[in-house]
Amino acid sequence: MDKSIMCGALLAFATTLAWAPSASAQGEESSPEIKLGSSRIGGPGLTKRERRVQEQWDEPEEYLTEETLPPPGSKKRIPSLWVLLLRYHDGQAWKDACEKLDMIVAEAGDEGVTSHPRGNKVAGKASFECAKMAFVSGDFDKTEKLLARSEKYDGTSPRHAVMREKIVRESYRKKLQSGDISGAIKLFNEAQAQREDEDERIWMGEQLATRAWTAYETKNEMEMKDLMTRLEEIAPMNVEYRRLKDKIEGGEEILYDVLKLAILVIGFVVAWGAFSKWRAKRKVKSLMGSDLEEF
Repeated sequence: MDKSIMCGALLAFATTLAWAPSASAQGEESSPEIKLGSSRIGGPGLTKRERRVQEQWDEPEEYLTEETLPPPGSKKRIPSLWVLLLRYHDGQAWKDACEKLDMIVAEAGDEGVTSHPRGNKVAGKASFECAKMAFVSGDFDKTEKLLARSEKYDGTSPRHAVMREKIVRESYRKKLQSGDISGAIKLFNEAQAQREDEDERIWMGEQLATRAWTAYETKNEMEMKDLMTRLEEIAPMNVEYRRLKDKIEGGEEILYDVLKLAILVIGFVVAWGAFSKWRAKRKVKSLMGSDLEEF
């Protein structure tokens, strides 16, 4: 075959292929029509439920701030609060996050929290972080309330237990500093019953021993005896407690010896006095007897 004829045939075949509709294009023409509003391609959705969900959680085009927050009663109020809550949460601005969470709970209850896809996790995390802040400030009642809310939405964890142990520890330390020994030891024993902590036992022993020495030196015998009894139960091996105990017991022995010596001395004086009187009487009698013989 002539080469020029062959080249012409190949060129005609290539042109036909270029202009022929592809199988994929034909398949697309036969595919179901996808409307622009379909949630399958990122639109707001075709059903009322799809559109409601999309409209509820999408951040408005206008950048939301505290000043542009919709007023209470607006259908955009709770979604807008969530926009701010998430912004503060993700930025670890826990105080502001908890303020927005408080507003959501106050205005919409638990449903306002759980209606958001991240609701439980965000509420649990923010509440726990705010509980830590309340603990540092010394507000233990608020700390416990925030811990309870954190557990309500996101479940309990070892972190919650550790935080509660810290609350009890700081509570009995405060009582001890204020002079409420009985109240402090009651909380201490409750904490030890839940989980024994040898470091805290040593610390408590040191505190009580210091106070026992002060009571001993100021001659506050009633307080000293009370503290010594508690030390025997809590920290019997405390060095300062044992040293004070030896000193007290040694002092009692010395006092006993002094009393015995005093009794012996008194007895000796009484006996010597009686003996002296007896000798005097004998002497008088003997002198009187010699005088009578002379007459």
